Amino acid sequence: MNIIEAKNAAVIYDKHAVGMTGINFTAEGGKITAICGEEGVGKTTLLYAIARIVDLTEGSIEFCGEDIREKSVREMNAFLLSDAVKYPGGWTGKKCISRGLIIRGEKKEEAAEIASKSAELLGLNDLLDKKIKAMTEDEKLFTALCAALARKVGIILVDMAYLSAEMFSMLKKVTVILNAITLIASEANPFPYEADECVVLDAPAIDECE
Repeated sequence: MNIIEAKNAAVIYDKHAVGMTGINFTAEGGKITAICGEEGVGKTTLLYAIARIVDLTEGSIEFCGEDIREKSVREMNAFLLSDAVKYPGGWTGKKCISRGLIIRGEKKEEAAEIASKSAELLGLNDLLDKKIKAMTEDEKLFTALCAALARKVGIILVDMAYLSAEMFSMLKKVTVILNAITLIASEANPFPYEADECVVLDAPAIDECE
């Protein structure tokens, strides 16, 4: 079973800059876990630590029983989804989806086929030939999520100022298909959608939502 467990995890830059402290929670595969809390309590830092963008200074975060610091970024196979989708405007949806597969060693033709199958599974065929510059913001995010499905990621990390109901529904579908661990950072408490689990980050501790 895919599982992430944080044990007293902390990121402390110096005595004047604390990213997060005392983080304890568990998130399971196939479920969406909302990480709620006010601005500045460490939600983004937590996601960045899991994505191996920043390093823990105290405690641990384990993925399937192994400390993430012992795993490479590629072994973590995490996908960070944010408001800033940075695909070139002239690229089509298919190129965006297949690009990550090609970088990981798939042949161009095989990557294109996987991209098409992933889009079909999510009902996003109309985005395959559409250029990024012609897409709405949600369509760009759908394309990115389709890329995550094509790559068969194990962890989906969502750090967005606003999450539409349609986007949440799509996230739910991909999470179940991949049995992925999906964490959504949100300032809203209670979380506006039906997440499987919800934890409140209120530095220096995390408590379960009521």
